[in-house]
Amino acid sequence: MDPALQKALADADAGRLEAAIAAVRVLSQRAPRRADALEVLAILLARAGRLQQAMHHFQRATALEPRSATLRANFGNALLQGGKPAEAAAEFQAALAIAPQDQPAWQGLFFAQAALRDRAAWLATAERILERWPDWRQIALLYVHGLREAQRIDDALAYLDAWNTRHPRDAAMLSGRAHLGNFRVQSREADFAGHQAYGAALGGSPRPPSVATAGPRPLRVGILSGDLRTHSVGFFLEPLLEHRPTDVECLAFSTQRAAAGDRMEPRFRALLPAWHDVETLSDPDLDQLLRAQRLDVLLELSGHTGGNRLGALRHTPAPVIVHALGYPNTTGHPAFDARVVDSHTDPPGADSFSSERLLRLDPCFLCYRPLPNAPEPTLPAGEAPIVFGSFNNTAKLSPETVALWSRLLRELPAARLFLKSEALSDPAHASTLAAQFAAHGLEPDRLEMRGFTAGLAEHLALYGRVHVALDPFPYQGTTTTCEALWMGLPVVVLEGDRHAARVGVSLLHAVGHPEWIARSEDEYVRLARDLATNLVRLRDLRAGLRGEVAASPLVDGPAYATRFFAALRSLLPASPDA
Repeated sequence: MDPALQKALADADAGRLEAAIAAVRVLSQRAPRRADALEVLAILLARAGRLQQAMHHFQRATALEPRSATLRANFGNALLQGGKPAEAAAEFQAALAIAPQDQPAWQGLFFAQAALRDRAAWLATAERILERWPDWRQIALLYVHGLREAQRIDDALAYLDAWNTRHPRDAAMLSGRAHLGNFRVQSREADFAGHQAYGAALGGSPRPPSVATAGPRPLRVGILSGDLRTHSVGFFLEPLLEHRPTDVECLAFSTQRAAAGDRMEPRFRALLPAWHDVETLSDPDLDQLLRAQRLDVLLELSGHTGGNRLGALRHTPAPVIVHALGYPNTTGHPAFDARVVDSHTDPPGADSFSSERLLRLDPCFLCYRPLPNAPEPTLPAGEAPIVFGSFNNTAKLSPETVALWSRLLRELPAARLFLKSEALSDPAHASTLAAQFAAHGLEPDRLEMRGFTAGLAEHLALYGRVHVALDPFPYQGTTTTCEALWMGLPVVVLEGDRHAARVGVSLLHAVGHPEWIARSEDEYVRLARDLATNLVRLRDLRAGLRGEVAASPLVDGPAYATRFFAALRSLLPASPDA
């Protein structure tokens, strides 16, 4: 590179960006047909945030040097930064036509297709990248994320297993494997081993802060979560915060920013005025921030789900670290002290499959906040065919769930199945799921699918089209079960052998309807069939079930908050004067 251009780039790196831009602008004006000068000028302008000018000069440069793969890839990056992913994708493809091995161009194409929300294209691009460079970790992580978003759980698990065989100490990939394992039937031993493998790979040497004591002073609780927004976790966190005792102080550490206009985030900010946005902090910086707050307890709400910052906790930045609400399994994390459960989700014997102490918060480990303006419960019209429904994330529809629900509908030939999930907005996914049911003899005209709905009230109103809600397995519903009960629907649950497969068991006990819990697949089919064909009973439930739920422990926020924070305080070391 020309020494003058090298100097300009060095000046920009040293913080003298405007001087560098001015110098290269003079050079490009003196030699307007020098593509290298125009390219460097465009790069510097993009770095300064002047994207329109940068794109103008990139266009001039590519007109002079159309066969430069590097130039086209840099132009693509500027277009992507400027919010023009379609044009960016075209530049990256042009770069790859010139230089098929250009890694930056492949990466740019991947991100451009992701920005276009063309999931099929960017998954295909990821596969082509990983075929050439199978150990490109950044692409591998995003590929797994894409497979999960596309509900291709089995493909994601197979890929993770292959990756983890080659890279057995990759904590992030082991975390992904532990999370996705909840969606499929596997032994408790294998499930626990997967979480333990994550903990072993994470490592970390504890450097605990000063130990707090349980003396007569406010309890200082940090809440670390990516879901302080409109999210399932929020429906269970809000009543806990709203009714926290006066001797409890809570601080927020938000790991993911909410979308513009989010409905619930302002409420959380009001409930948690000590708010820290930590999405961009490195693990060491987040560790230091948590330590500086002198917390008594850090309440971690994500587990292995999206937005988690488990890696930042490896050195134990709080005296007590507890998981609650967000993840239906042990974390396997060596720094975690306890996990909030109850005696239904984790009966005796469950302790041996948890790396944390089980903090049983009976009668239910959750408290639900119903939507204040939820529509009134209604029953489908009398002449309507029987409709079974599930509004769960379709990733939870395991092969065993699909087979059992198909069996149920075969026993009631006029019945229909109504599925609602945001993922069903993708026609390709809807078609794949329909084919899975068709393989078990369920005709397409007996299956209705609905994708995204704009508002929660509209979402809840759709329960009025369903007679009986069906819970998937082994990963049971949580928010959707609470919604269905609030809308007057009975929910049929298959009792499993671990937390993720017993959440519905806990919820039904909490609202006083354990008779809807099946202990076998045969009993599941019988319960669902008997409920669906008893219209008198269904009418009574539509009229009275909401009142039963409202009077139950499931929505008793004050009592729940009292139990919850007392349980947290019990984890602190006793005061020396006690």
